[in-house]
Amino acid sequence: MGLEADAKVDLEEIRIRALLKDEMLHPSLRGEPLSRFRNGRYGNAVFEAMKIVEVEVRGATGRREDEYGVVLMQAAFNESSGRLSRDTEGIPSRRALQNLFAGALGCFKNPDSHTERVMSGPMEAMEELLLASRLMRFVDERRARLAG
Repeated sequence: MGLEADAKVDLEEIRIRALLKDEMLHPSLRGEPLSRFRNGRYGNAVFEAMKIVEVEVRGATGRREDEYGVVLMQAAFNESSGRLSRDTEGIPSRRALQNLFAGALGCFKNPDSHTERVMSGPMEAMEELLLASRLMRFVDERRARLAG
């Protein structure tokens, strides 16, 4: 005689979750976002990761607390006046990075600010967490340039 489980365990989902290793993520995303991902709270994990990106961009640029999301990214990476924009890059590259950050925040953080996002599974969340990680590395590179 055995005990029946209340919920069906999705072993494939657990296997996919295990593919995301700590070292694949920027150190600042290894706390709450990674914990939420591992607990199957995918939309919440991505929201937290993108919020960290937003906070770090604001901190690196000294922008006001009431600037956030797409507007913050457009200002921080503005091709001519953004503190995180690089003069050594061409204008198309500067615009592309501005659009990448603004698009990521607009697409992956802003919807979760207003609703509970339902994701297709761990792979979708993993891809978005890896994008947030890459964005954080851009911020680190720009912050180091400003400090040096």
